[in-house]
Amino acid sequence: MRWLRSLAVCAGVAVGLTRAAVPEALSEAFVRGMTLSVKFGDTSIQDDSTTSAGSITSSPVFTLSSPDVPIPDNTRYTIILLDITDSRNPTTEAVLHYAASNLRAPSPDGGELIFGTVNFEYIAPAADTNNANFLFMVYAQLDGDIELNLQSVPEPGDDRLFSVNIFRQDNLFQLADTGTGFTIRQAAASNTSTTSSSFTTTSFTFPNTTTTFSSSIPSSTPEETSTFPSNSTTTSSSSSSSSEPTPPPPPQEQSTSYLTLSISGSTRTIVYTAPNDPGSTLGPPQTTTADPSLITNEPSAASRETVSRMAITLLGLYIALFAFI
Repeated sequence: MRWLRSLAVCAGVAVGLTRAAVPEALSEAFVRGMTLSVKFGDTSIQDDSTTSAGSITSSPVFTLSSPDVPIPDNTRYTIILLDITDSRNPTTEAVLHYAASNLRAPSPDGGELIFGTVNFEYIAPAADTNNANFLFMVYAQLDGDIELNLQSVPEPGDDRLFSVNIFRQDNLFQLADTGTGFTIRQAAASNTSTTSSSFTTTSFTFPNTTTTFSSSIPSSTPEETSTFPSNSTTTSSSSSSSSEPTPPPPPQEQSTSYLTLSISGSTRTIVYTAPNDPGSTLGPPQTTTADPSLITNEPSAASRETVSRMAITLLGLYIALFAFI
C-alpha cells in the first residue's frame, strides 16, 4: 500500500494541490482528497476557518477523511500546531503550540483519530490574540508507532521557535499529507441595547413665559413632572411608549417660587429661590442687587444728574446770549 500512497503524493505535486489557508511551501505534497478537521470542545475548525482565542482553549481532537486513497493499517500520524503569523518562511520559522505522535485512523477512509502520545502539551493562544495565522500539519508515520525525535522541539517555557524542516529531517518524515489553516481574531463586541435619556429644557424664567420640555425616554409608568410658576404656559413633548396619559402636576405651595422681582426704593433686587423640594437640583437662594437701569427703561440717578447739569448750562448760555443782544 505504500506505493499507492506515494503515487497519491506525486499526483498532488503534479497538479500543484494546495489548501486555501496553508502556504504552498507546506502544502505542495498534500494527498488529493484528504482533509483534516479539528474540534476544540464545541468549536469546529476546518481549513480557512476564523475563530477567537477564547473558543479554542481545550485540547484538540482530530478527524481525518481520506475517501479516495485508503489509509494502510500500519500508518500512524504526527500532528503539530504552528503559529506562522510573523514568519518570513513558514518552513523554518514558526512558534510551536502542540505536537502529538502515533495517532491512528479507525478505518481505511479515516475517522476521528485515536490518540497515541502527546509530545508537546497544547498551549492555547493568548486571550488578546488577533489576526494571527495558525496551521495544523499532518505527517504520516509509514512504519507504525515510533518514538518521536524531540531534539528540535522547544521547551514550553522558551520562546518556542520551531523549524518544520529540521523537525521533518530529525524524524525522517516526507512532506505533509494534509493540513488545516485558520485565523484567530478577537471576538466582536456583543450587540447590547442601550437606553439613553436626552432632556432639552429652557432655564427658569419670569411668569407669563413659555417653557418647553422634551424627552426621548420610553416609559411604562407615569413620568415625573416638574412644576413651574403659576400663569405660565408649558408645552411637553415625549416619545413615551406608555398609552396612559400623564397625570397633572400636583399643586405648588405658595411658599415655593422660582423667581421674585422686588422693588425697594430706587433699588431693584432679584431674588432667585429654589423650590421646597428635597430632590431639587436648583442652587441655594441667591440675591443680586443691580442698578435700576439694568432691568428697567428708567434712567439711572447718575444719568438724571448729568442731564440736569447740561440743562442748567444751556439755560445760562441762552441768558448770556440774550443779554449781549
